[in-house]
Amino acid sequence: MIATIFCLALNVFYEARGAPILDQEAVTAVALNRARTEHRTVCHVIKEPKQFSWTSRYRITQPKLSNVLERNAWYNSVKVARTVLYNKEVQERFANVMYYHTHYVKPRWDRHMRVAFVTNAHTYFYRNS
Repeated sequence: MIATIFCLALNVFYEARGAPILDQEAVTAVALNRARTEHRTVCHVIKEPKQFSWTSRYRITQPKLSNVLERNAWYNSVKVARTVLYNKEVQERFANVMYYHTHYVKPRWDRHMRVAFVTNAHTYFYRNS
């Protein structure tokens, strides 16, 4: 479970650390939902090429905890990861949400998806069609 929390926290840290908690929880749930659906570990899902934008730009390492802003964002990311992993109500809120993208991205794959919800701050979230 420690590796799962670590990978989920990294993903929310790099994908949505400045976003509202709803976005952070949804981003975390997407990785968790994909792992469960695909019968793979969360870390495998997150590290898969071209699935999450940050994995192609950064080495998969823990943020610099010497920086107070990064440290606070990291601790929050760990908290969000634990909440989504262990809280069934949060998991149910984001059940079947499998993909997302920011407002300024227009991917081709979204044409075959059903929008689950849209947030002002961050993202379109999708269910499988």
